[in-house]
Amino acid sequence: MLNKIVIQGRLTKDLTPRSMPNGKSTVGFSIACDRDYKDDNGDRVTDFVDCVAFGPTADFLCRYFGKGKMVLLEGRIQSRKFTNKDGIEKNVHEIYAEKVHFCDNKKDSDALAQKNDSFAKREIEKAAMDDMVNIDLNDIPF
Repeated sequence: MLNKIVIQGRLTKDLTPRSMPNGKSTVGFSIACDRDYKDDNGDRVTDFVDCVAFGPTADFLCRYFGKGKMVLLEGRIQSRKFTNKDGIEKNVHEIYAEKVHFCDNKKDSDALAQKNDSFAKREIEKAAMDDMVNIDLNDIPF
């Protein structure tokens, strides 16, 4: 079986990473993709595609991409079911992003990375603190 998708579009909002219980980062986002044709009124039709990324891919997206930035994703389509807070069962289809590619110019991406460096520093400090909490005192050689 083959489940592979390549999609290019613009991010619909700034990305905010979250941490899963296992510590792995994740980010959910949407990409606006224009269709190749126009409707009867001469307007281009846009599809909004839900996506999700995990781990290093999520970190990379959050650091270098923001609202309106063009991105090319490679991944696969996943579906999942869940029950919402009203007790209604929902079925969702998302693109699970496995690879991310730049489509905008380097200058814009570098500016966004500098803006997001403070976030990266906080995450590194948090990870270092988490490692310190998990030290086994029997492992200390003195």
